[in-house]
Amino acid sequence: MKTIIVACNRLEDELEFAMKKTPVSYPVIWVEGELHNTPSKLTARLSEVLDQVDAQRVLMLFGFCGNAVLGIRAKNFEMIIPRVDDCISLLFGSVKKRAAISAEYAAFFITEGWLHVKGNIWEEYLTSVETYGEEVAHYIMNAQFGHYRTLGVPDVG
Repeated sequence: MKTIIVACNRLEDELEFAMKKTPVSYPVIWVEGELHNTPSKLTARLSEVLDQVDAQRVLMLFGFCGNAVLGIRAKNFEMIIPRVDDCISLLFGSVKKRAAISAEYAAFFITEGWLHVKGNIWEEYLTSVETYGEEVAHYIMNAQFGHYRTLGVPDVG
């Protein structure tokens, strides 16, 4: 059965690591991570990618991601989507485990890939400074992230 993976490029390091450690060698179609900032654009892009799929099974390396996977359709292939809210829960193995760790450490988690692609937290901050000025940008960032005490990057190695 021909299987492919459709994955967010913000998980590229983690997926490549897992594929090196296992006999998995499916082809991967990478989807632009910055589309998470606009879930409707991510939904449209995923639909576009899935319309071009030539396989019997598609493994989606996405969580629900702002409900961006809602409404996408499998044509004549099996599509497997993990039942997690986002990629961090996917890396931890469950929403429950991620919630427990987040609660214990008051942590905001990102992958290393989130730092290397367009639309990352730093770019969002700089855009806010440019658009609203430094004082309002600090207010926005504090409103979004002020209740966290820790920034975590899951170690999948």
